[in-house]
Amino acid sequence: MSYRNRTPRMAALLLSAALGAASLSLVPAAEAAPQVHVAPAHPKAGDTSATTITRVSATKGSPGQMIIIAGTNLAAEEADENFPELKTWKAKTVKFGDTVVAADRVTVLGFKGELILVTVPKHANGTVTLTVGDAAKGVKFTYNAPVTVDITLDLLEGGTVTTETGATGLTVEGTNFSKTTKVLVGGKPVKITSVATDGTKITFDVPAGLVGVQDVLVTDSGTVHIAGFVVYVPAQIAVTAASSGALVEANTNIELTGTNLDKVTSATYGGAKVTFKKTTDATKLTVTIPKGAALEDGKLTLTTKYGATATIEIDRAPAPTPTVTAVSTVTASTAGEITLTGTGLTGLKKVVIKNEANKLFAGSKFVVAADGKSAKVTFPALAAGTYTVSVTAVSATASTAFEFTVAAS
Repeated sequence: MSYRNRTPRMAALLLSAALGAASLSLVPAAEAAPQVHVAPAHPKAGDTSATTITRVSATKGSPGQMIIIAGTNLAAEEADENFPELKTWKAKTVKFGDTVVAADRVTVLGFKGELILVTVPKHANGTVTLTVGDAAKGVKFTYNAPVTVDITLDLLEGGTVTTETGATGLTVEGTNFSKTTKVLVGGKPVKITSVATDGTKITFDVPAGLVGVQDVLVTDSGTVHIAGFVVYVPAQIAVTAASSGALVEANTNIELTGTNLDKVTSATYGGAKVTFKKTTDATKLTVTIPKGAALEDGKLTLTTKYGATATIEIDRAPAPTPTVTAVSTVTASTAGEITLTGTGLTGLKKVVIKNEANKLFAGSKFVVAADGKSAKVTFPALAAGTYTVSVTAVSATASTAFEFTVAAS
């Protein structure tokens, strides 16, 4: 068979048939796909595909501390080995100096590798360069000597604290304390008063206002150490005496004597709230017992803001008949003030003075002592001579007349 005068395609088909089982396929040059060579692309300046670090959450710390690194392309997208159609983000290699952070210590937080969470690896103290992947620039990171605390888990020395005042000068011992070291009591930062020059002791004050057992923690570079605990106790109050009992017929002001009475914040009598008045003297407190039915063994209970209490029994009984046993020196003059001494003057209502001619003079502006044993009374002018005075208080019966003399001026 002659192959002359055949088209190229026909010639190829005939040759293929002639070869039979031979595996051969020929494609005419005119119909072959063109071969194009593409030169590799080169990154341009400012290419967003570059790895960069823009920020780290801490530039100082200790091994085990967790920091966040922010930037671009800190992680690369890769296919899941079990489900190739799914894509995940894998952080690029993170190094602190020449120390590579283990992969399980790096977590991708943001989309497109914008944030990664890194656990600081062990390294000698000093400053190293923190890098991620092929980032052109790194960030300086300084390793601090780790803080240690002499953990006692016991009551700190001087750790019994008065709730109302707090305490000063408590100490914790350890190593590598510095100005960045903080102390917390009951979860609250407290005032650091001094740090030993060798970093082995830190002195601090504890605040007022906490109650009960409170933990003491030392924190540094994100690491928390337990130092022990302190115990807050409220200031204790006591009542040692009362000026009088309470009256059935009228409200009665009773002056109490004791300790820390300036700390009282509430008072009850027979289970009901009563009013009270403090003074600048912490040993004195005036309580007003309201009028009411007779009450034997009535309990007056005082309480502080932080739960300390003191109790005293104040009986409420019918008012006794008042008495006048003395009158301060009175000189014939214009109106003035005199002082009556006696008993049962609480609730004073009326004071009457009578001269020898049975002329009556009424007193006014009564100021009665809390114990009911004296009262200041304002009188009109009295001439020299002999007078009697009688008073009426809350009792229905007036006092017996008491005789006194007004001296010549």
